[in-house]
Amino acid sequence: MRSWTVYHVDFEAGGNSPLLTEIGSVEADNLLAAVMKAQALWPDERSMTVRPARQDSQSTQPPAPQRDTD
Repeated sequence: MRSWTVYHVDFEAGGNSPLLTEIGSVEADNLLAAVMKAQALWPDERSMTVRPARQDSQSTQPPAPQRDTD
């Protein structure tokens, strides 16, 4: 199993660079399983992303996902 960090994505706060706020973490074998667990744990969260957990103690904010403009 691997650790995954779950972030809330705030597109309004950062203009072109959305603000990511860590809301928790999950353990899962792959990204799909991590997303499914995150959705089960935070069913009311409408804007989230799941990233592999960082192993270093001085982690920086990961790059935010790009907003769909289509």
